[in-house]
Amino acid sequence: MTILAFLSILNTFGFSSKADTIDYWHVYYNAKKIKELTYYTDNVITIKPATIKATDSISVFFYRDTHCGDCEINLIVDDIEDAQVVKSTGMGIGNALRFPLTELVSYQQRTGKSQFQVSYFDKLNIYQAKKQKSQLYLR
Repeated sequence: MTILAFLSILNTFGFSSKADTIDYWHVYYNAKKIKELTYYTDNVITIKPATIKATDSISVFFYRDTHCGDCEINLIVDDIEDAQVVKSTGMGIGNALRFPLTELVSYQQRTGKSQFQVSYFDKLNIYQAKKQKSQLYLR
């Protein structure tokens, strides 16, 4: 009886340390998944600008435990000084937001800046957008 109670407590506290409601996002380079991200992962992506073709794009699928099919969703790419470089807007949490990589390459050529911050937000997390930044480097 004591062992069962101990295992039950261990099961409740010890094995439930991984939350199932953590927001996460998948990043695709064209059709190939290149990274799965959360708040707790290394959120840095590096792309070599010499390999970027005119049709290449990044797609981000953001997921959460709260679904909202009619929410406006936004993906903003800023330079390191928070100047907006690209904005992508769509509808529905979990749907893809895309931006062409050529826009970042041309921005890099004009300004010399190669570090970007990618932020996702929707009406459910507009105040948490700063937490959901990923770094994207063209090197």
